[in-house]
Amino acid sequence: MDTYSFLNKKIGIWGYGIVGKSTTHFFLKRGIPVSVMDKNELIGLTIAKEWNGQVSFFSETQKTEFFSSIDCLIPSVGFDISKDYRAIKDKLKFELDIFYNYWHKKSITVTGTVGKTSTAHFLNQMLANYQFKTAAGGNIGVGCLDFIDRQDEIDWLVLELSSFQLEFSTQCTPDLAIWTNFSENHLDRHGSMQAYFDAKYNSIGNQKENQKALVPLSFYQKILEKKPKSTISFFTTQTDATTENLLQKISFQ
Repeated sequence: MDTYSFLNKKIGIWGYGIVGKSTTHFFLKRGIPVSVMDKNELIGLTIAKEWNGQVSFFSETQKTEFFSSIDCLIPSVGFDISKDYRAIKDKLKFELDIFYNYWHKKSITVTGTVGKTSTAHFLNQMLANYQFKTAAGGNIGVGCLDFIDRQDEIDWLVLELSSFQLEFSTQCTPDLAIWTNFSENHLDRHGSMQAYFDAKYNSIGNQKENQKALVPLSFYQKILEKKPKSTISFFTTQTDATTENLLQKISFQ
């Protein structure tokens, strides 16, 4: 049974950016009612025009009314939901988890502090050069859910994923997860380097045994402690003594 069965549910979408628009389209196409809340009240005029009255709009001054009127809440990734978490926790669903419940083709995810976009574009082009039907999206302009109804025309989907997208994901299961690097960033949102690391790790932590991940060698000990189910390969560009010792340690395990 699909974990995310939204039949007879009222969907609330918090924020009308890339994620909000693709999510709205996804649910309306399936005949599921949608309400949108956004701090920009002019968005309400845009929504009324785009969807011809099919979508209800709430401003953020109407939070309480909005939360009480919906069964499921999908927040856009830019919103820090921690302040409202207690009021909405039982209704929360997340874009990435919805996506992986409906996506049945091959996927590669790319995350990291820097280098995500260029790596995702490179992989997409490389796969296309090998005559695969490919597409790229996620954090680089096309919402994940926009690809669901295009599955028949895609062999491999490359998704760039930010820590915000991964933060609460429990069902991100790419065939290959790539983690480019990791350094201090977004601590105003995540609060600590460990929380930031844990968010990024969600691109790997729920993978299955037949799936693979490619991560920096410097993560070796942290990854080992988390005991992922997928096959992990490590890469490095360093040639110092510490790196050589670690490589020898791995080779004898």
